[in-house]
Amino acid sequence: MGQLQGDFTSLKNCSLVCSSWHFMSRPYLYRTLIICPKNRSQIHQQLLSSGLLSLLKRFVVRDIHALHENIYPPHPGATLLNKFASILTEFHLYNVTFDSFVDLACVVSALQLLRVLIFDGVAWTKTLPWDKSFAQACSFPPLVVDLQFRSCIVNPFSIWLVSQPQLVHLSRLEMALTTDLDVISAGDCLYHLGPHIIHLHITFPPRSDVSSPAQAPRECISRSGFHSNGDLQSVFGFNPCISFSTLRRLRQVHIHNFIDSSFAYQSAAEVMAPILLVSIPVPSMRGFVFYLQLRRAGELDIFSIKWDFFDEALTGDIYSNVESVEFVVAGRANVDGVASLLAMRLPRVAEKGILRVRGECE
Repeated sequence: MGQLQGDFTSLKNCSLVCSSWHFMSRPYLYRTLIICPKNRSQIHQQLLSSGLLSLLKRFVVRDIHALHENIYPPHPGATLLNKFASILTEFHLYNVTFDSFVDLACVVSALQLLRVLIFDGVAWTKTLPWDKSFAQACSFPPLVVDLQFRSCIVNPFSIWLVSQPQLVHLSRLEMALTTDLDVISAGDCLYHLGPHIIHLHITFPPRSDVSSPAQAPRECISRSGFHSNGDLQSVFGFNPCISFSTLRRLRQVHIHNFIDSSFAYQSAAEVMAPILLVSIPVPSMRGFVFYLQLRRAGELDIFSIKWDFFDEALTGDIYSNVESVEFVVAGRANVDGVASLLAMRLPRVAEKGILRVRGECE
């Protein structure tokens, strides 16, 4: 049954064959609970009376307003949350609203065995005081290894993580940044959490002002021995940034929205990606993945990307262990056409045999 754990239809069919197969399929069939507006009124009682609660591992909440009123004391639903605290390892929130960030923190803090935590479109209606003292009062789940922020304000999460008495050992971090303030907050977060991160996914916001990436988090550093330091200063006007300097175990970086032809302005990744390239400690690096959204291949040049800089940095001695530089193409653009253009823009990367180009669904 373990081989079918990602195929819900096949698992369901197998569970109908006989009682023994049904018993073996139960841990995979009933490991995820999804709460949405259609089922939230009856899900609590049905779940508590079904005997399946012990099989749950993943809790997914979608499109719920004021979630804390449904599952946080003194509401009766607190019984469900208390039971979750000893079994859940994954908590996913999609398009969910809380009364305040304090309410969100209290709900998450109750689930101390979490390993995966995803916030996608999470918001709160009131701005209450949230500083280091408040953040320390709500313990962040210490076992989380995979943390993802998408379409969220990053700053309160950053304060919460940085304020913990013990460092959270994340191996995977995904951050979709929407404002310049998010970029600054993310830098502070990366500086503190960086030593354990292996996979980093980051989306930089579009920028309307060429000076906006200068709001770099923390002071900059100079890394002697990196041959592109001078190029970074002369081409972009920036030095390497200390916020990325603690990523000592990093093996793969995913830069989303590197080029998106639907943007009126280029993503801040145009500048922040080169800063990242020359700032991270690189012995463990094995790959970079850049995500493109194009309607046609020619839009690869819609923004003024400094391809020569990327070509030199990615093939220099300091990145000699890198095994792939991959571009993932979404949209209607012909992938082979984009691959041909990229080979011309990055001739050293192509000659080294590490250039990869694929469609989003491949």
